[in-house]
Amino acid sequence: MIQPVKSNTASPLKHLTVILLLLLACSCSAAYKNLTYENSGLKNKIELLSKDLSGLSDKTDTIEAERIAETGIKYSLELADEYKLVRPPWFHNFLVQTGIKKRGLCYQWADDLKKKLTTLGLRNFDIHLGTSYKGNYFREHNCVVITAAGQDFEKGIVLDAWRNSGDLYWAPVKTDKYPWKKLILK
Repeated sequence: MIQPVKSNTASPLKHLTVILLLLLACSCSAAYKNLTYENSGLKNKIELLSKDLSGLSDKTDTIEAERIAETGIKYSLELADEYKLVRPPWFHNFLVQTGIKKRGLCYQWADDLKKKLTTLGLRNFDIHLGTSYKGNYFREHNCVVITAAGQDFEKGIVLDAWRNSGDLYWAPVKTDKYPWKKLILK
């Protein structure tokens, strides 16, 4: 006698849950606590960002530029540890949106980084928040933009800690892939 084939009646939600759990288990978390200044390439990155910041104007202070670079690069790594970051960034966003993680959305990175940079008491640089695709749920992105004091936002440098999961990304506002606009908070 031929046995009837049993159909798989598992719900699509059950399959999705299994897939998400597998992704969570396989995702890389970013842990930067063991990086040291000497062996991690941080010194070189700080020098490069400091040079780019100093190049914003003839009136910039190289010591302030170095303080911004060092603080931005190191604090971005600290935030990755604080947020218990999971890569890639979009997956971490998913975990925050579902309540599994508490923080780590791009605007939180930008807000936290701006607050930290503000503590430096800068005289030769201005710190701004930037936004791209504001209001678009799937595309909106936020960052910090550093300009020379009094300089137009469009001439600044984007500091984006979210994009590379705590490994600070920077680029001129005009050449970055995102169409940045100055974020004016009400």
